[in-house]
Amino acid sequence: MKDRNFRGQGPNEHVLAFCRKHWIAFFHNIATFALFIALTFIFMANTGFLENIFSPGLYEAVTLIAGALMIYYVHYFFQKLIEHYLSVVIITDMRLILINKSAFFVNDKEYIDLLNIQDVHKCQTGFLQNILGFGDLQIRLSMMSATGVELTHIPNPDYHARLINKARVAYLEQQREHGIIRIREPQRKVEERKEIE
Repeated sequence: MKDRNFRGQGPNEHVLAFCRKHWIAFFHNIATFALFIALTFIFMANTGFLENIFSPGLYEAVTLIAGALMIYYVHYFFQKLIEHYLSVVIITDMRLILINKSAFFVNDKEYIDLLNIQDVHKCQTGFLQNILGFGDLQIRLSMMSATGVELTHIPNPDYHARLINKARVAYLEQQREHGIIRIREPQRKVEERKEIE
């Protein structure tokens, strides 16, 4: 069971849910890769025709450049695929963890304490977002220096927005019960009566 838990979670912290971006965020890479495969097959099927058009030296140069571009794009596509699966949003009962990671170049982690979250706004507009069930979450923070965080292409955004709000309220109540956070009572203005002599 320990392997299933988030590696960086603290003591008495429990993972409630995690998600990665909806597959529609990766769809343009899939469509481009399918077009690339189709062009590669066309190029390989017409090598005899291309040999007749170009001179031998120019044909070898074109073939070398095309091969280098193919290797580069295949590497690029699979790097983006790995990045799509490694970049996740983790919701625990204490914080929100945003992980943006790739195979070699990017390894960013952002930790947002639930007490710093002021509200969560779910934005799900358009025919495509409502049919496929994805949207954006705009998280406004209560810290003075932070403007907020926007999570795009989140699957089932209504569920994740409600889960974050529910975890935030539960964590706030837990901190109040332990006396870490005290509820400030509104100050009452006391009017002093002046005695008229």
